[in-house]
Amino acid sequence: MMLFLFSDKQLNTTARAMETLEARLFDILESNPDPDEIMKLIERGVDCNLSKFDPNTDGFISPIELAAKQHAHRALCYLYEHRNSPTKAQLEKHLVFYINHYNLLQEEKNQLALEYIVSHLLHKDILEFDPEHFLIFINALNNIDGATRRGIDLSGGISYRVVLSVRIFTLVRYIVKMHMDFPLILDGEKLTVAENELLHTLEAYYYLYDVDKIPGPIPENLDIDEINKNQSLPLIQNYRCIANNIIKKIKQLDLNQEYTILTGWDAHASRKSIRQA
Repeated sequence: MMLFLFSDKQLNTTARAMETLEARLFDILESNPDPDEIMKLIERGVDCNLSKFDPNTDGFISPIELAAKQHAHRALCYLYEHRNSPTKAQLEKHLVFYINHYNLLQEEKNQLALEYIVSHLLHKDILEFDPEHFLIFINALNNIDGATRRGIDLSGGISYRVVLSVRIFTLVRYIVKMHMDFPLILDGEKLTVAENELLHTLEAYYYLYDVDKIPGPIPENLDIDEINKNQSLPLIQNYRCIANNIIKKIKQLDLNQEYTILTGWDAHASRKSIRQA
């Protein structure tokens, strides 16, 4: 995996850059997931989207995923309900990591640093995705039908998670390139558009990520009557906490801002966008 190509000192750079609140959040979740202590951190503005590199698994883990693994139900609901939207200030941490490791003469290492910060944002290694999925998305953008690669059909469908991951990777690469290629003549307007689009895409990605980490199986035939009878079920409570988070963010939208909800079922995707007018 690409992370082995960085030294422990380099990998710990972003960990040292984590604010005390985020470090404290992981400490609580790993040792004693006290929901009251977690609520205090939320009230103080802890970043619930900042993942942590786990050397034991050679991957990343988010506070929500860690709470789910610890079976910390109340803590998980708090994180679901109060998860913050990503901000430009948070993106700065990842950009600083890349700039600190950029080397004009080592393009391969620069690419590894880019993949590292994207994986950090996605909470998973970007290289885990099947390369064919990326090609399917690129062909779809270019309206190409019937394309194949080594006998593999590239005209099929792919999941929202793959689409959003490719988009996040592309936007991060574009923003990084702007900073490194034109540091003295940055086009502020283009940079702002790219950053806003990245933040919007990350929020949509984190929403899907939240739903995917809900513990336990989802019943196939869970109708509204059954939901009303089982309001105390952890599954229902988790969904309610996520819904409350979405409602709050929609109410806080500024004029012309948009919130996107990605949903659907097997073989059918649905995208709902809500704009403040």
